[in-house]
Amino acid sequence: MGRALGLILLLALLGLVATASAETVRHLDVEQDGRAYTVQFEAVVEAPPDRVFALLTDYDRLEQLNPSIIEAERLGMAGGMERVRTVLESCVAFFCRQMERIEEITTRHQRTIESRVVPEASEVESGSTRWELAAVTEGTRIRFRTRMVPEFWVPPVIGPWAIRSNLESDLRVLIRRLEELGSSTGN
Repeated sequence: MGRALGLILLLALLGLVATASAETVRHLDVEQDGRAYTVQFEAVVEAPPDRVFALLTDYDRLEQLNPSIIEAERLGMAGGMERVRTVLESCVAFFCRQMERIEEITTRHQRTIESRVVPEASEVESGSTRWELAAVTEGTRIRFRTRMVPEFWVPPVIGPWAIRSNLESDLRVLIRRLEELGSSTGN
């Protein structure tokens, strides 16, 4: 039971819960190296980059994009970085688990978002994430990369397969919500 809960937490930890057509997800890769997991994806969202950026950096409303996020709040600035707290909940079968994490986030030119997990304040040993946004004919190309080392053990045979399986559907939810909210005039 502990392993299943660990896997649930890892899925939530990656925070990609996200539904658009499969054609908008151009690439999704999940790799495991020891206890570390790396997830990369590229997708196109039918919304302008400035709106996508605004939605991804509206930290108090992240649960609008990701149903696994049950709480999200800005904690203020620390060392020139925005501190954000999220509480995630994820379920596999009938096992559900919540996890809290604190991240320090920086942005550049309304096109790049980088974060680093604060391990001493999170249920994550280490982690970093990078979002890159670019204008394309169809709207916004998103390139995403995250690397996380969970505090718990995930069975290596099950880990990457389960993560990829869940992320494919979750990523589509994220894209759909970015498109819906990004094409509207307000949040």
